[in-house]
Amino acid sequence: MPRSTQVQKQPVPKPQIHKSTMMDSVKSGFGFGMGSAIARSIVDSIFRAPDPNAKAEFVKCMESNTYEECNLFLDKI
Repeated sequence: MPRSTQVQKQPVPKPQIHKSTMMDSVKSGFGFGMGSAIARSIVDSIFRAPDPNAKAEFVKCMESNTYEECNLFLDKI
């Protein structure tokens, strides 16, 4: 008996499509935000020179004001 010369094609599986949910978007946004914040703090710590007078200004501000009012001096330290 001769062999069959026809080649049987295997069925091609359909690709699975992942539907994005709102939680996936939240996780993605949170991850992006955290990565951006970390990268920015690293770049700032490398390239930003601290202000030598900022600590003295903060201490002087705290003598007569609240922490919330003097918080802007902490960004310079």
